[in-house]
Amino acid sequence: MAKVLLAGVAALYLGVGASWGQAPARPPLIPVPGEHGAVPFELRNGAIAFHVFVAGTDVLAVIDNLANESLVDTELARAAGVSISSQTIRVPTAAGNLRASQADGLPVTIPKEVEFKARLGVTDLSPISRQVGEPVSFVLGSEYVSTVQLIVATGAGTFMIGPSGGQSPPESYPMIPLEGPQPKVSLLVGEKALMVTLDLSSKAELSLSPVAWGRVAPKGVILKTQGAGQAVKRVGQLPEVRLGSVDTHEVTVEVSPHDALDGDGTIGMGFLSHFDFVLDIHNHRLWLAPIGSFHFH
Repeated sequence: MAKVLLAGVAALYLGVGASWGQAPARPPLIPVPGEHGAVPFELRNGAIAFHVFVAGTDVLAVIDNLANESLVDTELARAAGVSISSQTIRVPTAAGNLRASQADGLPVTIPKEVEFKARLGVTDLSPISRQVGEPVSFVLGSEYVSTVQLIVATGAGTFMIGPSGGQSPPESYPMIPLEGPQPKVSLLVGEKALMVTLDLSSKAELSLSPVAWGRVAPKGVILKTQGAGQAVKRVGQLPEVRLGSVDTHEVTVEVSPHDALDGDGTIGMGFLSHFDFVLDIHNHRLWLAPIGSFHFH
């Protein structure tokens, strides 16, 4: 069934530029001319890492659905010769809050998928590079990720981008409702509910605030300390977590302070990487499928 569904994805996205619903202030995503196909990616320390062209230069990029602005590394922006503003904005990222200037009109192409000329945040991306373990020059942020449908074949290591609402997976794949523009999902630990933020750039399965952990932690479970220095973290385990109709067992939990915007914490790629999935933030939906279900033709 999944093969039939996803064989039509590329055909659906061909020539659909007019159907991409974008806010007027945001440059539209335009399907690239020629043959369309899936984008190869690797999970690097929890980040979806793939290649894009920025101003004609092939660079490594990551997806960060919680960064409110797409970002380009300062060195690359300067090499492209664009004008960089002196005013700065704060952009939350997986590597913490970064101060970014802005530059207009940088062309970005995700090969075989989409292209756009965008206003991008310009900043030193070395904190993200250190987290990923390789130089990162571009971050695809929420102003685009939250307006499209992202279809991720984790088992195959590929993804495709299409219009929000473009695909409806089979009913046999559980649909998880999302809440809010910074998408949150409801979890059940036993009979206790948690509201956590979906974070595509986190390698954690589940990360909870100390208060949330105290509310759901099983009796007798002791947190273990892992790492050293600034990388130290407290880790526990939940015997069972329910996400919609999906039950998962022996879920590893990192316990650390969280911004109030995160709710009780975050659920990351450490969890989602166990599935193929379709994410449609604009339509408030996440579908999960057994890993290896999706095949792009």
